[in-house]
Amino acid sequence: MANRIKGGRFLWTLAGVGAVSAASFYFNEPTGTRASDQTVTVGDIAMFGIEGQQGELIRYDVAAGQMRSLGPVQSPSGQVYLGIKALAYIPGHANLIGMWTDPADGKAKLVYIHTETARGMLIGQDMGEGEMTGATAVRSSTTGSYEVYALQTVPGDHVDFQIKDTRVVPDEAYAVKVEVLGAAISYGGQYDMPVTSRVHIDAASVDPFGSFTSALLGNVNLLNLFKLGGNPSYVHQAMIAADTPVTVSASSWVKSGKSILTDAGWKTYMTVNSLANSPQVKVLRNGDPVPRITGFLNQGNVADFVDDYVNSDTQKIELERNQAIFLFELGTTNFASDAADFQDLVVLVSLAKDPEDFEQGNAPKEVSRLVKVDHRTGAVEPVMTLRRVYKSLAGVTETTFHGVWQNKLYEIDTVAGTEKELGTTQYDHLATIEMLGQHLLGYASNAGRLVELSRGDGSTVGNAHAVGVNQMEAMTFLQISNLPRVSFD
Repeated sequence: MANRIKGGRFLWTLAGVGAVSAASFYFNEPTGTRASDQTVTVGDIAMFGIEGQQGELIRYDVAAGQMRSLGPVQSPSGQVYLGIKALAYIPGHANLIGMWTDPADGKAKLVYIHTETARGMLIGQDMGEGEMTGATAVRSSTTGSYEVYALQTVPGDHVDFQIKDTRVVPDEAYAVKVEVLGAAISYGGQYDMPVTSRVHIDAASVDPFGSFTSALLGNVNLLNLFKLGGNPSYVHQAMIAADTPVTVSASSWVKSGKSILTDAGWKTYMTVNSLANSPQVKVLRNGDPVPRITGFLNQGNVADFVDDYVNSDTQKIELERNQAIFLFELGTTNFASDAADFQDLVVLVSLAKDPEDFEQGNAPKEVSRLVKVDHRTGAVEPVMTLRRVYKSLAGVTETTFHGVWQNKLYEIDTVAGTEKELGTTQYDHLATIEMLGQHLLGYASNAGRLVELSRGDGSTVGNAHAVGVNQMEAMTFLQISNLPRVSFD
């Protein structure tokens, strides 16, 4: 199954659906001046995007304000390549370079997409597991040829640990985050008992949720506490040596007979430390069954507190490999009693390679890496592991890139190995960014606007250009003058 070039005209000869080599699919190396040396005008800018529902290729000419659909991106046999999340363009080529995750095997694959017909063709080998979320083409300062770089999201590198008795003991140096998922304990239905907690890292202790010794200042069993602003959490900012246990203490409190508006009005009822292998503590990790214990006095069950971490099909705990949940019983030592419901305090402990990893959430479920992609074969060469999962990428040089994380613009320097925050953009959803000449362009998908961003601080330069398309999965910008004039039979 092949395609061929005849008389300078591109001909589809057979409707093959398999991957082919780039040489058999209209390919030419661009010549002329570097894109960064060219003067870019509004009249020469076109935006190509792939719509998310039907996989249609959309072209928008900025100066004319004209938008048209070129049809779904599909193979000659009619297979639609849904879910392309990254696009790049090499000046002089008739094709966009798309990166598609094949639902059949979960692997990323290279797709050439013709800019006039939306016809697609798989090229070369697969690019491995991990979705491509952004791509850019940069001209090499040494060879003069264009090179393609992309963002590839891959499974995160987890910190493994052991549960020794009721202690979590990591096997390597780690960072830790502790989050209170809930607390519920009542004194015989008469009043809610205060609960305080303390985190222990080896011999050191910290009270991140208020004073452990104050029922008033450290109480995490407050009405609706966990519905206002999220669960209380704490990230330890220093790295911790391997084999250093992390444990949690908890105390419940009862009235002392004095004014409950003062600390003297409360006295400790029970204190439990997971360091001591106490039967008052249960530690759960991924795959453990959910304890079937009914909450005492109509309080929530354990399953209610950990509902976000339960697989609905297996009814087992579903956590990342670097997470554990602590369940505390602070009301009774009689485990035959209905009061032993083990949800007096519920705490989630997450581990990571670095405290900054928690900027993405409780656990590094996925990480992003910058890769170099051979656009002829699909071969991938890792360049740099990134601390953030960027969703768009623009190449300045082959060693300097811009990325967008949340609504912030970053500079990625692969020589220094740094990711420098430059500033905050005014848009929350920049679907793509790309360099055209010396201009950094972006598309705000939620606002449907084409914008120019300052490369210094991410602020908007001039006026945004309303486009009105907001369902794009992948986008790129190019200069119309760089598109070859190609005719088709």
